[in-house]
Amino acid sequence: MRSLAQTLRVLVWLTQLGLSVAVPLVGLILLGVWLHKSCGWGGWTIPVGVLLGLLGAAGGLGASLCVFLNAEIRSGVEEVLSIAQFDKTAKDADIIITGEGKIDGQSKDGKVVSGVIAHAHKLGVPVIAVVGTAGEGYEALYEKGLKGVFSIIDSPSDLSRILSESENLYRKTAKSILGLLEIT
Repeated sequence: MRSLAQTLRVLVWLTQLGLSVAVPLVGLILLGVWLHKSCGWGGWTIPVGVLLGLLGAAGGLGASLCVFLNAEIRSGVEEVLSIAQFDKTAKDADIIITGEGKIDGQSKDGKVVSGVIAHAHKLGVPVIAVVGTAGEGYEALYEKGLKGVFSIIDSPSDLSRILSESENLYRKTAKSILGLLEIT
């Protein structure tokens, strides 16, 4: 029989996939019944599934978990950088090269690239971003410590060309970065 904590983890994971919004409440009840009968999960599976479905659909899952289970809301990038011991690893680096598919004005708001820049800036380590494309507003990251942006896309291109030539595009971009670093 599964414990309440195991049940919560699975049901929270399911709500993060959007099931609390995409599946009607009846579907969550049926899921709870199935988990209880087929997998031997505890009898609380059904009411917990319903509760999490309602809370997730209302956008209050995180707040509810904080109130009822003493959970803590943390930034995803902060959690990953902590687990990876980023600060310990990066403190002696000469430069950090990070990446983003598209860097733009939204990149400063909690994306991985902004977390890497913030931590590196505190450590006094410069950061360069290698990106697929640079959109409007990415310049705000310079104020946060970003030192340069290099796009791998060297000309107007369709997706098939970019995908088929990605290795060469990355190689050319790396050569440009290494050439710049060589003269500094």
